[in-house]
Amino acid sequence: MSSKSPVRSCDDVDESVLSYAEIKALCAGNPLIKERMDLDIEVARLKLLKSSYQNQRYRLEDNILKYFPQQIKRTKNYIEGYKSDIKRIESNTHLPDEGISPMIVVNTEYKNRSEAGTAIIEAGKKLKPADFVKIGEYRGFEMQIKYTLFSDSFEMNLKGNMSYRIDLGSDGAGNITRINNALKEIPDIVKEKQRELEDLYAQIKNAEEELKNPFQYEEELNEKIQRLAFLDTQLNLDNKDSNSIGNNDKVKEEYAKTKPSILQTIKEKKQIIEKQKNNIGKQPDIIL
Repeated sequence: MSSKSPVRSCDDVDESVLSYAEIKALCAGNPLIKERMDLDIEVARLKLLKSSYQNQRYRLEDNILKYFPQQIKRTKNYIEGYKSDIKRIESNTHLPDEGISPMIVVNTEYKNRSEAGTAIIEAGKKLKPADFVKIGEYRGFEMQIKYTLFSDSFEMNLKGNMSYRIDLGSDGAGNITRINNALKEIPDIVKEKQRELEDLYAQIKNAEEELKNPFQYEEELNEKIQRLAFLDTQLNLDNKDSNSIGNNDKVKEEYAKTKPSILQTIKEKKQIIEKQKNNIGKQPDIIL
C-alpha cells in the first residue's frame, strides 16, 4: 500500500522576477553566483554611501553660495544697527547732577528716577491688551509698552535702529534701572555679533576645504562594478549579453554551448520536479 507525500507546486518561472534566493537554491554548486550575490549587496552599500556624499556636497555648495552670504549680510546689518544705537545713546544722554537723563512719558518730562518709573507704570495701567503703544522717549529711543492680560504684566520695547525688549516690574525706580541696563549691554551685543560673523567666515572656509575631499570609496566602487559586470557576463544574467556577441548565429550557438544560462538550469530543475510530482502515488507496473 502506497501513501502519497505532500509535494509543493512549482509555478512557472518568470524571468523578470527571479530572486537571488531562487538562483542560489537551484544553482548552489556555482561559486560565482554567491560571489555575485555578495558583490551586488556591497555595490548597493557603496552606492548608498556615494549618494549620501553627493547630498552632503550639494548642501555645502548651497551653504557657500546662499546661506552663509545671507547670514553674513544679516549679521553685518545687525552690527551696524547696534553701533548706530551706541552713538545714539552717546549723543542723547544728558545726566544732571542727580536723577536721570530727561525722560518723556505721555508728553511730560521727568528727571527724577522714581517719578519717571511711576509715570511709566501709570501709563501702562491705562492700556488695553494689545500691541506695543508709544508712550514716550528716553535717551534718543522711542519707548513702547504693551500690557499682557494673561500674566498681568508690562513689557517695554526700546526702539532705535534696533529693538530691545524689557520686562517691567511694579517698582518704578527699578524699571528705570532695567532700562538703563538694557542700553548698557549694547556694546556686549556688538561683540557677540562680531564673534558670530567670524564664525560664519570660518564655516565657509571649512566648507570649501571639505568640498575638496573626493569620495573615499570611489576606486573600490568602480572596481566592484566592473567585477559585477564581468560576473553578469559569465553567468549570462545580463540581458544585453546576447546582443553583445553579435548577430552571427554560429557564434551564438557556440556561446550557448560554452555559457549555459541560469534560466536554462532552472527550467531543467523544474522539469525534474514536475516529473517527480506526476509519479507520486502511481503503482509500479507488475510483470507476469
